[in-house]
Amino acid sequence: SEAGAAGPDDHAEFAELAQWPVAGAEQVSLEGFYDDFAARGLVYGPAFQGLTELWRKGNTAYGLVRLPEGRSAEGFGIHPALLDAALHALVAVREESGDARPVFLPFEWTGV
Repeated sequence: SEAGAAGPDDHAEFAELAQWPVAGAEQVSLEGFYDDFAARGLVYGPAFQGLTELWRKGNTAYGLVRLPEGRSAEGFGIHPALLDAALHALVAVREESGDARPVFLPFEWTGV
Protein backbone atom coordinates (compact mmCIF):
# COMPACT_ATOMS: atom_id res chain seq x y z
CA SER A 1 0.00 0.00 0.00
CA GLU A 2 1.19 3.51 -0.74
CA ALA A 3 0.72 6.51 1.48
CA GLY A 4 1.28 10.21 1.13
CA ALA A 5 1.49 13.16 3.45
CA ALA A 6 1.47 16.91 3.08
CA GLY A 7 3.20 19.36 5.34
CA PRO A 8 3.52 23.12 5.62
CA ASP A 9 6.33 23.34 3.04
CA ASP A 10 4.64 21.16 0.43
CA HIS A 11 2.32 23.89 -0.84
CA ALA A 12 4.97 26.35 -2.09
CA GLU A 13 4.78 25.01 -5.65
CA PHE A 14 1.06 25.85 -5.75
CA ALA A 15 1.58 29.57 -5.06
CA GLU A 16 0.80 30.46 -8.69
CA LEU A 17 -2.75 29.19 -8.12
CA ALA A 18 -3.42 32.29 -6.00
CA GLN A 19 -4.33 33.95 -9.30
CA TRP A 20 -6.98 32.39 -11.53
CA PRO A 21 -6.43 31.79 -14.28
CA VAL A 22 -2.75 31.19 -13.69
CA ALA A 23 -0.60 33.94 -15.19
CA GLY A 24 0.63 33.00 -18.64
CA ALA A 25 -1.76 30.06 -19.06
CA GLU A 26 -3.77 29.66 -22.26
CA GLN A 27 -7.39 28.54 -22.19
CA VAL A 28 -8.21 25.22 -23.86
CA SER A 29 -11.66 24.91 -25.41
CA LEU A 30 -13.91 22.28 -23.88
CA GLU A 31 -16.58 22.63 -26.55
CA GLY A 32 -17.92 19.18 -27.34
CA PHE A 33 -15.66 17.52 -24.77
CA TYR A 34 -18.33 15.42 -23.07
CA ASP A 35 -20.03 14.75 -26.43
CA ASP A 36 -16.74 13.22 -27.60
CA PHE A 37 -16.65 11.08 -24.45
CA ALA A 38 -20.19 9.86 -25.20
CA ALA A 39 -19.25 9.03 -28.80
CA ARG A 40 -16.60 6.68 -27.36
CA GLY A 41 -19.11 4.99 -25.09
CA LEU A 42 -18.25 6.97 -21.96
CA VAL A 43 -21.58 8.57 -21.16
CA TYR A 44 -21.31 10.85 -18.14
CA GLY A 45 -24.46 12.16 -16.48
CA PRO A 46 -24.76 15.84 -15.58
CA ALA A 47 -23.30 15.35 -12.08
CA PHE A 48 -20.09 13.99 -13.60
CA GLN A 49 -19.60 16.67 -16.28
CA GLY A 50 -17.84 19.00 -13.87
CA LEU A 51 -14.77 20.10 -15.84
CA THR A 52 -15.81 23.67 -16.61
CA GLU A 53 -12.51 25.35 -17.52
CA LEU A 54 -9.16 24.08 -18.69
CA TRP A 55 -5.98 26.12 -18.90
CA ARG A 56 -2.52 25.06 -20.07
CA LYS A 57 0.88 26.51 -19.30
CA GLY A 58 3.72 24.57 -20.84
CA ASN A 59 3.32 20.94 -19.81
CA THR A 60 0.96 21.75 -16.94
CA ALA A 61 -2.83 21.64 -17.11
CA TYR A 62 -5.08 23.56 -14.75
CA GLY A 63 -8.70 22.54 -14.55
CA LEU A 64 -11.63 24.16 -12.80
CA VAL A 65 -14.20 21.65 -11.65
CA ARG A 66 -17.62 22.34 -10.17
CA LEU A 67 -20.60 20.34 -9.03
CA PRO A 68 -23.81 21.20 -10.87
CA GLU A 69 -26.25 23.47 -9.10
CA GLY A 70 -28.27 21.59 -6.52
CA ARG A 71 -25.48 19.13 -5.69
CA SER A 72 -23.52 19.37 -2.47
CA ALA A 73 -20.08 18.14 -1.47
CA GLU A 74 -21.17 18.05 2.16
CA GLY A 75 -20.44 14.70 3.74
CA PHE A 76 -17.56 13.91 1.38
CA GLY A 77 -13.84 14.44 1.89
CA ILE A 78 -13.66 14.85 -1.89
CA HIS A 79 -16.90 14.46 -3.80
CA PRO A 80 -16.53 11.55 -6.28
CA ALA A 81 -17.87 13.65 -9.16
CA LEU A 82 -15.30 16.40 -8.49
CA LEU A 83 -12.43 13.93 -8.30
CA ASP A 84 -13.55 12.31 -11.55
CA ALA A 85 -13.92 15.68 -13.29
CA ALA A 86 -10.43 16.70 -12.18
CA LEU A 87 -9.07 13.60 -13.90
CA HIS A 88 -10.88 14.61 -17.10
CA ALA A 89 -8.42 17.50 -17.40
CA LEU A 90 -5.72 14.92 -18.19
CA VAL A 91 -7.73 13.61 -21.12
CA ALA A 92 -8.63 17.05 -22.43
CA VAL A 93 -5.11 18.46 -22.40
CA ARG A 94 -3.64 15.29 -23.92
CA GLU A 95 -6.14 15.37 -26.78
CA GLU A 96 -5.71 19.11 -27.30
CA SER A 97 -1.97 18.62 -27.69
CA GLY A 98 -2.47 15.93 -30.35
CA ASP A 99 -0.94 13.22 -28.13
CA ALA A 100 -2.56 9.97 -29.27
CA ARG A 101 -1.48 7.92 -26.24
CA PRO A 102 -4.51 6.73 -24.27
CA VAL A 103 -5.34 8.11 -20.85
CA PHE A 104 -6.92 5.56 -18.57
CA LEU A 105 -9.52 6.86 -16.14
CA PRO A 106 -10.28 4.86 -13.00
CA PHE A 107 -13.67 3.22 -12.96
CA GLU A 108 -13.77 2.16 -9.35
CA TRP A 109 -11.88 3.28 -6.26
CA THR A 110 -11.58 1.12 -3.15
CA GLY A 111 -9.42 1.43 -0.08
CA VAL A 112 -8.47 5.02 -0.81
